Amino acid sequence: MTAETLPAPTAVGGAFSQRLPSGVYDRIQERIVARLESEGLQAILTDDPEDVSYLTGFFHHPGERPVAVLQTGAGSTVLLLPELERQHAEEQGARAEIVAFAEYPGIENPCAPLARAAGGLRGRVGVTTLVTQHRLAMLQSAFPDVEWVPTELVTRARYVKFPEEIAQHREAARITDIMLRSGVDLITEAIAAGGALPSEADLAGHVGRVGVGLMYGEHSDVVVISFLAGGLVYAGANSAIPHGLPSGYRLRDGDTFMLSLGAAVGAASSRASAPSCWASPPPTSAATTTPSVSRRPREPGDRARGGVPGEQRPLPRRHPRRGARPVPEAPAGPRHRPRHA
Repeated sequence: MTAETLPAPTAVGGAFSQRLPSGVYDRIQERIVARLESEGLQAILTDDPEDVSYLTGFFHHPGERPVAVLQTGAGSTVLLLPELERQHAEEQGARAEIVAFAEYPGIENPCAPLARAAGGLRGRVGVTTLVTQHRLAMLQSAFPDVEWVPTELVTRARYVKFPEEIAQHREAARITDIMLRSGVDLITEAIAAGGALPSEADLAGHVGRVGVGLMYGEHSDVVVISFLAGGLVYAGANSAIPHGLPSGYRLRDGDTFMLSLGAAVGAASSRASAPSCWASPPPTSAATTTPSVSRRPREPGDRARGGVPGEQRPLPRRHPRRGARPVPEAPAGPRHRPRHA
């Protein structure tokens, strides 16, 4: 193991671990097995990186080499990966039998070792709806007796979270709140100093550093994935283009601005938005912003409860001007697909 992957020394009160206990993955796999029969499936296979980490605890950066999980109705969980990733998976304590292929592209179909480990799998097998046509063709060649059926079974299983997962989401929500506050503070300090206001890119870089810095400063065993902390920032005319990427536009007095941020703790994500605006402050007054950010829920993770389906606990939506407000007519169900849940 590298120094970074070794367990961190216990801090006062205990450092927050970003990795779930192995027993949680056992329960997740049991949940999937229980749903296979109801869908008439012998097994399910997924190469979605989020599904792989959800089912086994193995996090990786996807590339041209296939990484997939086969969960059978008999309860076996097999993780297929390139030999290059084997030690990586072992150090992460992947909760699955590991089967590796030598290389891809290579001499052998990379799915062939998985077929041998599955022992003559046949019948209806679910496959993620995100699988590419090329990988599906390799699976069909390696498993000639299998009928591949698109399914979102794993995605639906994520809707109900275990308490350990909820703890990760709450921590992600706490970090997101601090990032939002730090972005507003950067602007108010610039106004108070009478200097140039930050650009969208400045704000995006600042809040991202704050979020990632908190993780490495306060957590043990940080799970490094493609997204740790950051988000979208837009101001002025760009505010009319939600989900636009940050630009070099520098904020001006009177602009509206939006911080649409999030953080992922062990790939459990939390997202929040804070619209705000300001005008040039009078010479004798302190720089101020509208209170829309300060009206965010003090503990956004409080609304999440372990084992409660999303459709039974609708989340409040944010009014574009008034901050966080429950909207009675808001449709039930999750607002975002969680990265890991």
